[in-house]
Amino acid sequence: MQKNRSVVGLYSAFGNWPIPPQEGRGLIARFKRASWSLPKRRGKEYMLELFQEQFPDGEFIDTDENEQWLEKVGNIDTVVLLFPDAIGHGFTEIYAKTSALIDERTNVLVLNGRRRLFHYNKKAQRALCIRRFLEKWMVGEFIFVIPFVLITPFFLIVDFLKGRK
Repeated sequence: MQKNRSVVGLYSAFGNWPIPPQEGRGLIARFKRASWSLPKRRGKEYMLELFQEQFPDGEFIDTDENEQWLEKVGNIDTVVLLFPDAIGHGFTEIYAKTSALIDERTNVLVLNGRRRLFHYNKKAQRALCIRRFLEKWMVGEFIFVIPFVLITPFFLIVDFLKGRK
């Protein structure tokens, strides 16, 4: 099969990680809003400009606005996944749909909101998957906060026994 386009850039503002509802005051609702707001996302205009700077002849496709984007992916040399954040939150579904249509000769790259351009191979995919998990579930924050929560009562008791207020 002959390839007819060389580069297609796929952009999605949120991918399959939608904005959590703003209503809800429970702990889980607040946690979802907090973890969703952690990644610093770049806007569509910024990513379009960045893509055109790197690939002036490439075709930019917003997968949120173009329902036929999969039809344009099949016959190309290079797919560029345009992550609006550093690690591509929400892009797992887009990559899964894309990888089902491309062959092994198709070059898959990532251009993220921090201007990093790299190959999206199995090693990068695993590393990003781990980073997404750690960021989405705030593992680093919990590892840092939990010891303080556990130690604080001890310090309060010591201060109370010594007579400090």
